[in-house]
Amino acid sequence: MERLREIYWDLMPRWLTVEWYRYLFVGCTGPRNLWCRVTGHREVHWYNVGGTEPDMCCMGCDEDLG
Repeated sequence: MERLREIYWDLMPRWLTVEWYRYLFVGCTGPRNLWCRVTGHREVHWYNVGGTEPDMCCMGCDEDLG
């Protein structure tokens, strides 16, 4: 059964699956967040002075990706 799911996931476009729509709308905080989820999240914020540790929040919509 797991193998069939993998084959289905590889062959079907992502936007035709229920899981993709669930990802888009569950926990969405507004149109800016929705647009960012559809187009793919941007890079993450860097919060210390040297810029070496990520905050893991998207720069486009401030969603916590961590």
